[in-house]
Amino acid sequence: MFITYNGQKIELDEGVDIGYCIERTTIKTRSHGEIVIPARGITFVVISLPFINKSTMTELLELGREFEQRAIDGFEAILVLPDTESEIEVPFFKIAHDNLGEFGAEFGVAINCNGLNKKLSKALFVISRDNILFYKEVCKDLEDGFNLERFYMQIGKALNIYTGTGCH
Repeated sequence: MFITYNGQKIELDEGVDIGYCIERTTIKTRSHGEIVIPARGITFVVISLPFINKSTMTELLELGREFEQRAIDGFEAILVLPDTESEIEVPFFKIAHDNLGEFGAEFGVAINCNGLNKKLSKALFVISRDNILFYKEVCKDLEDGFNLERFYMQIGKALNIYTGTGCH
């Protein structure tokens, strides 16, 4: 898959696809703890970003307001950022970093090219309670916004559909 940033074409490795089981992946919290995803019985919303700018911050705050207004609960929201963005606070999101590179590799969002080395693509994932990748959106351009209407439909489905079984 290719994405772009400032007119530069960036190739991403393939990651897990929708409908497949997520491998155990460890990401670090800013307090040097760990978050392990997936965890059976917990639905995860995971967003990765290469950087925080005004438009991404607006988007994240909108998501937090929507979660609150729609009373969406029953999931854990994680924001995976580069280490340089560690001081940020976003309601509803636990802040984490892909220090080990596991997340970027498993989800196919690691960027390894000039200027953006060790960064992650702008992407949004929903992992269902039975550890299946339920929804995946990787922005074609790092400046693009997420399709939030589609995301809201998919998170609703993921929270209400539970097979209790593994993947294919």
